[in-house]
Amino acid sequence: FDISEFFTMPEMFLNLNNCDFGTTQKGEKVGDVKLPNWASGADDFVAKQRAALESEHVSKNLHSWIDLIFGFKQRGAEAVKATNVFYYTTYEGNVDVSKITNTTMRRALRDQIENFGQTPSQLLKAPHPARQRAHDTLSGSHWLFDRPGVVGKYRLKTNEKQAIANISSFGNSLLVINAKLEIVKHQFSPNIPDGTSNPFTFVASKRKPGALSLPSNSSPSGGGLLSSTLLSKSTSLIGGLFGFPQKAMNVLETILDESMSERKPMCITSDGKRIFLGGNIDNSVRVYSGDPNGCRLECMRKVHGNVTSLALACDDQILVIGSDDSTVSLWLVKYPSKKTNLDNIREGLRDNIAMMRVEANSIFNEGSTVLEVIHRREFETFGNNFNATQGNDAYIVGTKPVRYYRGHGARIEAVSVSADLNVIVATSKANGTSIFRLMTNEVVTNVPALRGELNIITPDGIIVVWERESHTLRACTLNGRVVAERPLKDLIPLVTSLAWSRLGEYVIVGTEKKAASAAQEGGENAGVCLFALPWLSLYNTWELESAVTSLTLTSDETNIIVGQENGEIVILANPSLSLRLVDNLLQSGWVSGL
Repeated sequence: FDISEFFTMPEMFLNLNNCDFGTTQKGEKVGDVKLPNWASGADDFVAKQRAALESEHVSKNLHSWIDLIFGFKQRGAEAVKATNVFYYTTYEGNVDVSKITNTTMRRALRDQIENFGQTPSQLLKAPHPARQRAHDTLSGSHWLFDRPGVVGKYRLKTNEKQAIANISSFGNSLLVINAKLEIVKHQFSPNIPDGTSNPFTFVASKRKPGALSLPSNSSPSGGGLLSSTLLSKSTSLIGGLFGFPQKAMNVLETILDESMSERKPMCITSDGKRIFLGGNIDNSVRVYSGDPNGCRLECMRKVHGNVTSLALACDDQILVIGSDDSTVSLWLVKYPSKKTNLDNIREGLRDNIAMMRVEANSIFNEGSTVLEVIHRREFETFGNNFNATQGNDAYIVGTKPVRYYRGHGARIEAVSVSADLNVIVATSKANGTSIFRLMTNEVVTNVPALRGELNIITPDGIIVVWERESHTLRACTLNGRVVAERPLKDLIPLVTSLAWSRLGEYVIVGTEKKAASAAQEGGENAGVCLFALPWLSLYNTWELESAVTSLTLTSDETNIIVGQENGEIVILANPSLSLRLVDNLLQSGWVSGL
């Protein structure tokens, strides 16, 4: 085993395969590893180990350990002062075994080195600086999660009256898409006070959302989010099919499938420049420019089955699509501003995944990687004119995906992808959750208990799924072992959104408005809730007046941005962070530079 597994893999302590290890001298059957009394089980043991490793105490003293093992206290007078001296043969370069002519002495010395061990190479000759304390930093979700009671709720004034279907933060902007698929972009600078009571700067767009012409047989009543009765004209559908030029406007023009649920599949690139929309009546995924001053349909690609869910990975260059025919497919996306090649995508994959060998009977040849396959598909589809034929638009490569992931057996309600963990997670209401390997079409496992409509996968490999029918959150590991099940009927209203932070300690949950009658689910106001992982215990709730329809974190994870059913935007932020930032700017001579 690897030392890192003590902090990440509870399965290493469990005899999941029921191997027969015999019995102890007392006649007790040997099975799972016996853990300290302070741990209730393997999951609790790993969680506490990880919490200790990431604690302020360890952060405050980590540099001292580095000094002893790799630094200036490893050798010499400082090592003597620190009582850190070992036998001379353990130090690198102290003994040249090749110069020992006596065979017996050489063998004895080698045996001593092999059995006693060796001191690591000395990397530093000066004291290592102490790690910065979490609250001395100017970024990170700890500003929200460590003291949720001091986090303020700030309502932003905009012209929006429709429910917000999607809200994204990038740079100094907020991109908002409402229920009519109208786009607006606001200026937003987190943690830079605006001179009033807000710990950020917000400038609302002066543009009012444009009115849409509804089909003659449509009515604006009775629709949920992105209801097909509130959709724009069909001109772009016809134009997209026959290649007619598209009129630039601030509306995503399409016709959505009325059989789809009220929440339509949509995802936005990390820079906010492209919008991917599924659920179209022609079984297509559409790529739009994210410029509200001239939103254009850039690409339309028909896929296998009606698109029910979308996810992006690898710097937005890999698109994963879930369909109502139970298939999951992987596609490559090209952007005009950057060349998509092996080096670009390699940055989004860990080396151990990018270099992994896969089965020879798949579309991957023996020894090849996902990067090489994607590169090969590019050439097969477009040849040497790959970059020259597409102009300045983003587009989905080819008419067929890089690969399909099959075997789930039911309509896909949600997909999530993690390139770092090499997994794709697909969830349905009927057959639970399937975990696929990103590199191959191999099914890691199926977890029937993880039924639901929403899913996420955290950086630590915890999969969280919400099921509407039972109003329950469930969490499992990458190996498919369910570690927590949290009924929410008496805690919160129905869930609308799931998100996670890079620290992976909490899952962020957005909810509907408080139930109007006792027959409906949930017992509290609408809001944003934090559930601690992996146990899914309710940690905190920020109550809001209107239902949450979309939520996201800023790139530095210091603000939660919430879109609501009434069209309002709410910012959750810790005001002390903006004060800290201003203080740092003043100390660095910011005022004198104005």
